[in-house]
Amino acid sequence: MRSSEATSGATIGRMEDARELGAVSSDGTHYWNGEAWGWQLLWLTATDVLAAARARFGRGPDSATFLASGLLNQSWRLGSEYVLRISRSELTDAHIRYEHLITRRLHERIDGVVAPLAGIDGATIQLWNGRIVSLFPFVAGVSGADVERAECADAAVDLVAEIHRVSPELGLPQRPGVIPFDRRDQHPWGWVRPVLERDLPGARDLIAAVDREVIALDRWFDGQRDRQFTYGLVHGDVNPRNLIFGGDRVALIDWDGCRLDPVITETAGLVCSAPDPDRAWRRYLAAGGPLTEADHEQLPPYARMDALGELQYAVDDGRASPTAMAKLEWTWDQLSET
Repeated sequence: MRSSEATSGATIGRMEDARELGAVSSDGTHYWNGEAWGWQLLWLTATDVLAAARARFGRGPDSATFLASGLLNQSWRLGSEYVLRISRSELTDAHIRYEHLITRRLHERIDGVVAPLAGIDGATIQLWNGRIVSLFPFVAGVSGADVERAECADAAVDLVAEIHRVSPELGLPQRPGVIPFDRRDQHPWGWVRPVLERDLPGARDLIAAVDREVIALDRWFDGQRDRQFTYGLVHGDVNPRNLIFGGDRVALIDWDGCRLDPVITETAGLVCSAPDPDRAWRRYLAAGGPLTEADHEQLPPYARMDALGELQYAVDDGRASPTAMAKLEWTWDQLSET
């Protein structure tokens, strides 16, 4: 977990001044994850990832640059052609194998899906120093976080609509261990709340306000359980940081949350968070998204469910994370606005 890794970097944090996000320490063993998290342990060093690229993938890049985005996993840009991703330890071989299967199948139909590259032995999953590593082609471009918000929303809606439309035609399996949205707890508030109440005593009023919203949402969803949902593949984390704008191509990366689910659960958050939700909804339908006009009035409550899902990241290793209050405030803002 991040908290234990931050402890291991405490000495470095005292010796070196904080720098930009993702900066690597002078000894090459840690990276700076901002004021809240401090110095975090690198699972593999630059020397390690270059060796892995050569030994496991037969690629010989001459440089390795740590990438600050996507820090649940750790990724390095290798030369100008590749990105090597080191998966976090809680992701199993079966989990990553599923992601690779899905992205390779989708890539055959959708250029905006980036597929992993095979290693020397033909497998896309490789082990190096006890870590699962994957190699991807580097997508040159600009992060969606640096693109005008309306343009980013349009691109995300178009791409997600195509994924939702195409995926049922591919006969894709369910991700191992996943219980679909309509048959599982819809949000993490039940287990997140006690931790935040214990560790954030100054947030009691805010926690009580979220409580009231959760009670109303749970009652609403109880009336939806017999509904016939439209299923498809959902990415699970469509946000500007996971969109790369490069010329005429927009790529969607970081697929380790993908699964089969009711597509309204992903569409709702995407549409309701757009600068112009009505425009985003019309665009989704025009791009072939497999929902109907009758689904439109259901989007706001599903968007609120989606916002509550982000609270899982407010807890780290059984304790409120350093960014827990910011996560709670952001979630309440989303609940209030949709």
